[in-house]
Formats: sequence, C-alpha cells, structure tokens
Amino acid sequence: MQLSFTFSNSIDVYDARNFIVHDGNRDIFDFITSTYFINNNVYLLTGPSKSGKTYICNIWNKFKGATFINSNIFDLCIDNFIKELNKLILPEKKYILEDLEKINPKEEYLLYFLNFFAEKNALLLITSNKYVKEFEFFLPDLKSRFYNIFNFVLRDLNDDSKGQIILKLLTDKQLNIDSDTLNFITRKISGSYDVIFDFVDNLERFLQLNKIKRIGIKNVRDIMNEK
Repeated sequence: MQLSFTFSNSIDVYDARNFIVHDGNRDIFDFITSTYFINNNVYLLTGPSKSGKTYICNIWNKFKGATFINSNIFDLCIDNFIKELNKLILPEKKYILEDLEKINPKEEYLLYFLNFFAEKNALLLITSNKYVKEFEFFLPDLKSRFYNIFNFVLRDLNDDSKGQIILKLLTDKQLNIDSDTLNFITRKISGSYDVIFDFVDNLERFLQLNKIKRIGIKNVRDIMNEK
C-alpha cells in the first residue's frame, strides 16, 4: 500500500494543521495554541537542530500575534537598549527571542530584559539548543532569575512519531512510500531530528541519481550500506 499525507493547502508554510504533534512536543504545542500558561512570564524552549523550534515560534506568531525580537537590540548601548524595550514590549503581549546561545548577551542586559517582561506582565518565549541549567552566569541575580524559567523540552521521536515525520517529509518532496518500507525505516533509524532529515535528503538524492520512482526496502538498505 502506498502511503501519503494530506496537508492543508494554505500558502503559509507555518500552519498548525501541518505540524505533527507527538509526546515529545505536546506540552509546548498546547502552550502556543491555547491560553494556558504556568504562572511565568518567561519560558525557554530547548531542542536540537531541526526539532521544530522555529516552526513552533511561527505558529505562535501567526495564531497568537507573538512578535519576534531582533537580537540586534542587545548590541545597543544600555540607554538605547532600555528605550527600545520600552517602545517594543507592551503589557500582556507575546514575544519571541530565538537562539539565545548564539546571541550571548551581556549578563546585565539579559537580567534587565527578563525582569522587564515581569514588570510589563508580557510573555516571552526564548529558544535555544541548551537546557536552562546549561547556561553559565556570574551574576547571582541572573542565575536566580534564569534558572527558575520554565523549560519546555523537545525530545527525540518514538517510532510512531518518526514514521509521521518521515512520511510528511517525503510527501513534501512528492515521494510515495509503502507501509512496509516506512516501518522498516522507523525501526532502523534513530529518533534524532538531524538524522531523520539527513536520511530523507539522502534518499531523495539516491532516487534521483538512480532514476528510481518507487521507494523500497532495497533502496533503503543501499543508503544505509546494509546488506
């Protein structure tokens, strides 16, 4: 049986209906698509590369009006930094700061930034490849503030979730796969997002180079160098 996925025809690529919800991302998906929050103003979303952090942020932007904050704000002098925050951050609004580990802001700036959201009663979602406790700070106040942030974690995929992700990626590339081959792949491949994305890209290239139209277990074994 050939498998395919039916997704929304919306022009917007970041459509919540196209997002695959599984045990490893259900908490953050419920957070961005509902009105519930955990009595915090600041949240950290941790996940490996390609785990869906940007997709999740864009869903929150589209459906809840969350605003992306340009990281260049941390390059300003402190006076201009504070002025920009006062212009940008409005009470009870939602905001997103992506890739905190790449920004590496000054600790004084980050502490002021986090406290500002509490003062304004605004919500901030920060994304990172690091967990809360993996960030190292010298300022005691920043340690206390940051280490108490609620940390959503995107976890590796189980077999069912792997199958859904692989099927979606193949469908996006207009490739079909039968259920036996899909099950074979999900048993053999790890739950890492990077591994899954790389495998699907390699599979697509293999099919194109060899002018193969049908994905089968033999093709998969060839890619995995498995006899």
